[in-house]
Amino acid sequence: MTPAWTGCDPAMPSRVDSPTSNEPRHASLFRVVNRYVGNLERQVVIELAGGVVEAIYRGELRKQKVLAFATRHCRMNTDRERAAAVLRDLNR
Repeated sequence: MTPAWTGCDPAMPSRVDSPTSNEPRHASLFRVVNRYVGNLERQVVIELAGGVVEAIYRGELRKQKVLAFATRHCRMNTDRERAAAVLRDLNR
């Protein structure tokens, strides 16, 4: 039986290693975050792709109008909020 999903990535370390005496307190956190930059970038694409694909499937083929159509008709506003949250984390 597969254990229930807890919302935690098992590959993510449970704690950040304590910094050495000559290193700022936040430096070890940056090492962990830098490891996951690629994953964060891919997550933004994943969040936006679903609504865009649905809009194209529904017939909106104009490049300039797809995002607006997806936001209005494909409930993409939630996806855009999630993507914005990931971008905020990425640009810290």
